[in-house]
Amino acid sequence: MLTEKEYDLLWGKCGIEIGGSSASFEGGILPIYDRVKAIDNVLFSRQTIWHGKQGDTYEVGGKVGHQYFADATDLSIIPSGKYDFLVNTNTLEHIANPIKAMKEFLRILKPAGLILCIVPDKECNFERSRSITTFRHLMYDYRNDTGEDDLTHLGEHLVHCNPTQMFDPNIFDLLSFTQRSLKNFENRCFHHHVFDFELLEQLFAFLGIEILRKDKISSDYIIFGRKQN
Repeated sequence: MLTEKEYDLLWGKCGIEIGGSSASFEGGILPIYDRVKAIDNVLFSRQTIWHGKQGDTYEVGGKVGHQYFADATDLSIIPSGKYDFLVNTNTLEHIANPIKAMKEFLRILKPAGLILCIVPDKECNFERSRSITTFRHLMYDYRNDTGEDDLTHLGEHLVHCNPTQMFDPNIFDLLSFTQRSLKNFENRCFHHHVFDFELLEQLFAFLGIEILRKDKISSDYIIFGRKQN
């Protein structure tokens, strides 16, 4: 949860969301949509499992923004320093190269821009037996320019994830789970990485992001920070 003082930092600002609208930002948990002036969005495709078919506008909280279509690791269609804040929920774990993506997030933020990330707690979902990703591994992916077609984690995904705990009616056994995972470049359902507070803190420290708040909400971790330049 954010404090009123922290919400005030977002009040009347223009920002962007990565990965589509989230119920977390509507209503009682983190009511961000009602407080900001405007918000745009980025999806990797015009058609996704979570949001269906999308046009060029993004509508949340009674506001109409622009809908971009791009990978989170390449936001070159967006000018540098465009936004006051950036938010994303249950998105970072789906990205094969999180450091590259986060560098793009920071690039499109103004100096002292705000960034809020929400990632799932593995203990509360289908991958509780997976190990937390190491920061060393994130650095390996960054230095090797790992792309979204990477299936390095497919084996551990299939061994340690429980398909019956997924919120997808089309996934009901290991075979259907495997078939979907092999098509990850098309659907982006795969969880490449598993985060906890320690990994998030290491990521923010490496990128020079000042941490303003970290908290646990429902089945997720939240970390809220400020770009340092």
